[in-house]
Amino acid sequence: MQTDLVAFLLVACASTPLAQSGSPCSAGPVFDDGSAESFVGPFLGPCDLDPRYSFALTQCTPPSYPFHYDQVCAFLAGPGAIAFDAVVFDDDGAGGGPGTLLTFTPATASVSPSGTWVQAPLDCRDVTNGSRWIGVRAHQPCSGMLTIFGVDTSGSHAFVFGTGSLPSPTWMPISSGATLMLRAAGAPGSVTAEATVRNGSGVNPLSYGASPPVIGSSWSAVVLHSPAATFTVIQFRLGASEGLILPAGEVLLDLRTPRLFVSTRASSGVQDPHGFAIPDDPSLVGVSLTSQAGILTATSFSFCNAVDLRIGCQ
Repeated sequence: MQTDLVAFLLVACASTPLAQSGSPCSAGPVFDDGSAESFVGPFLGPCDLDPRYSFALTQCTPPSYPFHYDQVCAFLAGPGAIAFDAVVFDDDGAGGGPGTLLTFTPATASVSPSGTWVQAPLDCRDVTNGSRWIGVRAHQPCSGMLTIFGVDTSGSHAFVFGTGSLPSPTWMPISSGATLMLRAAGAPGSVTAEATVRNGSGVNPLSYGASPPVIGSSWSAVVLHSPAATFTVIQFRLGASEGLILPAGEVLLDLRTPRLFVSTRASSGVQDPHGFAIPDDPSLVGVSLTSQAGILTATSFSFCNAVDLRIGCQ
């Protein structure tokens, strides 16, 4: 049953976890004009490690706060199949440059020697002040063609190159003499997970609590009950409703919306735990659903309160 919920959410909010060509993040802030006049790659030095790593970041300042970035796009040239990482750094480094590593997401792509747009998801989190340095870390082999970064020489926007290892690469001076072909897509608003208790008219017992659902972690809930309980259930639907009073209590789910999942536990003692793992998939962030618990005894069934949920990344 758990996989049914996960599958529904992945279909309802589908995105590709690996990098794809042909998607230039045009919905986000765009500093380049769409064409690369040249390609560059930072100096890597001796090949004492294989692969070596090179970084290219662009400065991204939200138009308003809070804001969240959920995707990075880069115009890269290379030998075909490449590995890279989407990275986000805070602006708490020297002179407002990249400092604390906030996000690191591995990705793969196929790029041509003449350049290909690639994209990768970001482990989004709220930006409440300042800027972020967003870009890619390319895996550079000791032999063969390197992955290099497209540059729009007609533009002017702050960027920085770096080399070395995470979490603290060596950064070159910040430059704004051109524009790197790097873009970050995002949207205003918070991406914080939420779990809000709702009990309609108040006729149902307030006996169901749940944690906020965060991607890449385990969601947990508990249903309190009397020793006479034999099972507890939690039903998940896309919509909420109030006002339908039955002998078992008030229905707080919109029964016209799809039922996503039902969690069932045999009762023991006076409380039952429920839970499941949430995939580490940024495409699930922002999905809202509602849930309501119920208690079954040998002779009756009764509704509990509802908990409205929003999946977040923190």
